Amino acid sequence: VEKVNQEPFIDFVIHVGDIADFGLPKQYLWGNSYLLKLAVPYFVVAGNHDLVGNGLTAYNEMYGPLNFSFIYNKVKFVFVNTNSREFLFSGEAPDIQWLDNQLKPSMEFTGAVVIFHVPPTHEDFDPSLAEEFHHTLTHYSNVLFTVHGHLHDFEIYQPYSEGISFVNTYGVEYNKFNVIK
Repeated sequence: VEKVNQEPFIDFVIHVGDIADFGLPKQYLWGNSYLLKLAVPYFVVAGNHDLVGNGLTAYNEMYGPLNFSFIYNKVKFVFVNTNSREFLFSGEAPDIQWLDNQLKPSMEFTGAVVIFHVPPTHEDFDPSLAEEFHHTLTHYSNVLFTVHGHLHDFEIYQPYSEGISFVNTYGVEYNKFNVIK
């Protein structure tokens, strides 16, 4: 937090999930107490650990809906829940129709950044939705890149031939953060 606050060019912070370990309200309060010290706005996408036990209720009370978006400088930032395992691979997560509606071209934005926790190439992502998720990301040709967590290592890679970059962010154990311009 101190390092981020020393950077005058950071407009906002995105936390890519697992702010809690066991979905406990006290873990949300503890994790959020650090984020409250940021000098800029912050946004949190739900991680798989955030949804354990009563974590969904705690997450909703602390941060609101699992899926949300906003537009900043003509770029739409789309936060989508991809924690399929926590929804028992029921076809609910990710909500492909909601994602498609968010990515439909509009005069309000010129490109989109899609943020989620579990990448579609991971076993915790519903395999019955992986192809449709991929198609939705590429359908309108407006996704600039995606950002996700879950894997704990930093990597920029392109899992699909269309060339959309996936940015996998560092896990908390590295005491690092990524700055995206």
